[in-house]
Amino acid sequence: AINNADKHDYLLVHYNPLQQTFVSKNFPVKFRSFDFWREEKGIAVGENGGYSFENGKWNQLHFPVSIDFKCAKFVSEEKYYICGEGGVFIESMKSTMKVIPTPHKATIRDMDFISENEGWLVGHGGMILHFKDGVLEEEIAESTNNLWAVDMLSADFGFAVGENGTILQYDGDFWDIVPLNTDIDFHDIEMLNAGNGYIVGGRGAILKYGPKPDENSGAHKFLFTDQVHIGSENLMDRITDVYGVTVADFNGDQRADAYITGYKSLNHLLINQGQGYYKNQVIESGTGGNVETRIGKEKYEYGSIAMDFDRDGDTDLFLGGKNKTSTYFTNNGHAVFKTNRESLPIESFHIIDGATGDFDEDGYPDLVLADEQKGLRLHKNLKYNRFEQIHLDSLNIPVSGIRAVKVADLNGDFHQDILAIYQNKLPIFLFNDGKNNFQKNQKDLVVGDYSGFVNSITVADFNVDGFNDFFLCTQDGRDALFIFNPLDRKFYNEAKNWGITTGGRSYSAVCADFDLNSYPDLYISKYGQDQLYLNGPGSQFREATLESVYAKAGYISGYSTGAALNDIENNGKYDLIIGNTEYWSSLLQNLNKENSYIQMRLHGIQDTREALGARIWIWPAASEHSQQNLIAHQELVLSNGLFSQNWSSLNIGLGVVGNVDVKVRFLNGDEFEFTNIARGASLEIFQDVWVNRQFFSVVRSFLQFLHTPQRILQIARFLFFLLLIFVSIRFLEKRYSWRFAHATIFAVIAIFIYAFFMSATGFFFELLPFAMLASFLGVLVVINEPLYKSNRFQAEKQHAIQEATLALSQTKRVDDAFRTVCNTLAIIQPCNFISLYIYNNEGNYFVRKAEHGLPNKNFPTRFFPERIKVDELLNTASPLSAESGFISEEKFNLPENTRIFPLVRKNVLLGLVFMRPKETHSETPVDSFNDMKNLFLQFAIALDNIRITKSLREQENIAAIGSFSGGIIHNLKNPIEGLRLIVEMLKKECAESDPHKEYIEELSAGIAELKQRLVRSVEVTHGGYEKRETVNINGIIRKLVQNYANFHYTKFDTAFAEDPILVLGDSVKLEFTFENIIQNAIDASGKGKLVEISARRTPNGLAHIEIRDHGCGIDDANFEKIFELFYSTRGKSRGLGLTLTKNIIKNHGGYIDLYSKKNEGTCFSVYLPIQTDKS
Repeated sequence: AINNADKHDYLLVHYNPLQQTFVSKNFPVKFRSFDFWREEKGIAVGENGGYSFENGKWNQLHFPVSIDFKCAKFVSEEKYYICGEGGVFIESMKSTMKVIPTPHKATIRDMDFISENEGWLVGHGGMILHFKDGVLEEEIAESTNNLWAVDMLSADFGFAVGENGTILQYDGDFWDIVPLNTDIDFHDIEMLNAGNGYIVGGRGAILKYGPKPDENSGAHKFLFTDQVHIGSENLMDRITDVYGVTVADFNGDQRADAYITGYKSLNHLLINQGQGYYKNQVIESGTGGNVETRIGKEKYEYGSIAMDFDRDGDTDLFLGGKNKTSTYFTNNGHAVFKTNRESLPIESFHIIDGATGDFDEDGYPDLVLADEQKGLRLHKNLKYNRFEQIHLDSLNIPVSGIRAVKVADLNGDFHQDILAIYQNKLPIFLFNDGKNNFQKNQKDLVVGDYSGFVNSITVADFNVDGFNDFFLCTQDGRDALFIFNPLDRKFYNEAKNWGITTGGRSYSAVCADFDLNSYPDLYISKYGQDQLYLNGPGSQFREATLESVYAKAGYISGYSTGAALNDIENNGKYDLIIGNTEYWSSLLQNLNKENSYIQMRLHGIQDTREALGARIWIWPAASEHSQQNLIAHQELVLSNGLFSQNWSSLNIGLGVVGNVDVKVRFLNGDEFEFTNIARGASLEIFQDVWVNRQFFSVVRSFLQFLHTPQRILQIARFLFFLLLIFVSIRFLEKRYSWRFAHATIFAVIAIFIYAFFMSATGFFFELLPFAMLASFLGVLVVINEPLYKSNRFQAEKQHAIQEATLALSQTKRVDDAFRTVCNTLAIIQPCNFISLYIYNNEGNYFVRKAEHGLPNKNFPTRFFPERIKVDELLNTASPLSAESGFISEEKFNLPENTRIFPLVRKNVLLGLVFMRPKETHSETPVDSFNDMKNLFLQFAIALDNIRITKSLREQENIAAIGSFSGGIIHNLKNPIEGLRLIVEMLKKECAESDPHKEYIEELSAGIAELKQRLVRSVEVTHGGYEKRETVNINGIIRKLVQNYANFHYTKFDTAFAEDPILVLGDSVKLEFTFENIIQNAIDASGKGKLVEISARRTPNGLAHIEIRDHGCGIDDANFEKIFELFYSTRGKSRGLGLTLTKNIIKNHGGYIDLYSKKNEGTCFSVYLPIQTDKS
């Protein structure tokens, strides 16, 4: 799949192996993944779509969702799975697709199956899902990094890989992290079997899983290997047209960066990111970073020199070239460069080579340059970014024909001299006395044949005798190796004796002990095949290129140019960067595993920061420090052949020697000796103690400031900066109550920031301290402002809660309490809406009592839960989600993020609060959440108090009614009793044959019934009961149904349990209860309608009596008042029946559930405990 997103051109390319051709087809889908079951059947999916491949044709698929699909997998010929964004997982079976629910909404990136019905899916946030038999279950992993690929070999073994070097291994139970010291993002994994597999990732990384290779297997070992994939974009492969290579630390992180000079094309600044990875950060100040500067101008750049020229602690850069290309850059820190043409006006120069040294030994690097038109140029560093050209006319030096220049101690007097090579002329030596005074050699110091077409010079002590030698790379193949003879103080060409081959064109030579045998080796970059010479006994080279260097094609070839030493991994072994003008440039990694070296980093204080000209001698430990015992000798010369520069860290091989003694001499004569140093040690040597280092740093920065232009403006800027600090501190003290210590720390840090950028110049860096102060202040505000607002908000919340608690404790009405809660919630947790439902335990129903905010059609005025669900609600964590089982069963269609808070007091449910936070407050902080729970607790207490008050008032009214009615009934009992006695006497005196006998008996039974009803009325209207007897519920209801059936205007449908349902209670009161409910059902039904009555036992030992009518139902206005005292919808009623019924059932240990729907009818369900042996 080839995706060109810019042109919206997406291709699938098919390779036909028989015809060896590629066939492509355009699609409107950016493809992410494709899979094939066989050659003739496949699928390709991607952004918002996909296609299936069958019978040689691609057909568009129609998915149930439109997302960015990430992966597709066949598990059988007719079945495949697709996954992607939003946790979407789709199964396709015989062209029928269905979405399988997933427990997460995170993006699924990859999946792998071990069978048709079992597999694993991985995705963002460390998500791992196990799919088996159509069900997805989440598995726990130790990582939360995004996972991008999974490969399972069995149900008990597999791997998942992802970002930041994440590798997880599955053992059948857990996904454990595989420790790996890398932060590379891994993109895919393919396991061949349980013992072998591969992982590929960013930065060109390839990891192999398997047994560690045997180093003694006999496989050929290369000394160098070409690391093609450096950086995420394979930078070295893209770098061509290279002339010079300069290695230095440009951003102050102690890593070896590189500046690659292109002869006519783009230059490259490669910043070392660690672990051998580079970022291409091209300098844009007229040096080729902007390629437009070359259009219309013949610009040729040869190389660069990197030094801390202004001694501000940052590595500056001099770029040398022709046709106004030469430029001097000052580094303002962290590889931020600025063109400084005033300090070194060299636009008219035509520089082809250059080197640096400290000729007057004042600690500031000077420049010596080879000008193609003006000859040798010497520029003295006058400090503070000022250079002055030193004219050498008195030395009678040629003006034309210069080819190369080098700086080193060439006569053994510990001062840095200059060696200049001219075309078809004798080499010129300029010997320095350490005070920038030069003397030209009066006699020929070079013995032996040499070429007149020299390309570069490389200086080193090849034979380890304590004196520098030099090597010449030539254009005509006559390379020369000149060894210094201390007896006559001349250089002899020993190229032939040392085994240097002739022929070809050599451009640059790099000298270092690559194989760590204590003798300096030589790598020569050439037009054609490069050459690696390994130094054996210090007098003979062995050419070992083919056997020791493994490059892209098995060798280094092409038009290789500048080269430099580099220790990318800081492991004590020198690597190489080889420039090439025609093909890719090479980065050769040193694969030597030995630790027979010492690593040294010199820090000059009085000398240059790079410690130019310092000398190092190494002897075996405890041996005489003589020339005969010398293991290694080296002068710190960073300039290399063909306008290149080596890394400043010294890696010196020791061969077979164990511990060693080391002597270091800085250029100004300071000497340091170290004894018995172990091999593999790393030494960091400072020229002076810490106090003196800080003193020199401060003095140099101050003097640098004094020599900067516009000093008055700088002072005014500093005073203004102090004023801003004062104003900032006052602001912080007043708003955030800062202490004096905090303000002092802020002032010190701010002044340090100013001092850090004090030496920088340019409009950007002039404003940078103020920007940093503003950023620092902004960070403090960002940090403190939320805390300030949070504290103020907490105070407001606590005050609001206290006011609400007081108001709720005094409220008498539900509406007032709800209004108080809404006002308080507006401060604690702003909401779109709040709705209150009051729970009536006597009827087991919720009634919407009040609401606030936007009206919502999703909330019914009432709903009827199962009582068991209500009991479960008491033990459920608050708040409930909109997806909870309690709410979903009531068919609520709640908006997203709706929260439900039960109002509970002493394990009694009083109501529910539905609320939906505003979008900006969808995530409730923990403290606000606790405040809400506290507020709702106070609300529940207020509702409970209102309920208790109402219940007490109701009981008082019932008691009053009972007393009043009891008195009336008592007064009626005596006349009725007298009437009964008279009728009884008439009944006895009446003969059996008297025709009035039947009427008298009916009158007697009626009077008895009237007396019984009066007695029952007294018992019913008095609370509590003392009478306990076994009551047959079936019998009571059958009796009542029979009585009402005699009227012939109501139809009954009854269903009773076969066995009697016995309860322990008062038969009179229970009969009153059921009579009242049945009468209400008859009244609501009207004539001709059916009343359904059933009685049965429940599994939990209760008698369930259900009385259902099909009348008009109870409307919303009357529903809440149905059990209230004196409330009735019929004018003839007094509103006592259901209130008394409720209390009677409650006193019998039972309860009533009520369900009613407008125009459909009403159902009363009465539950009473069944009599048992224990009861």
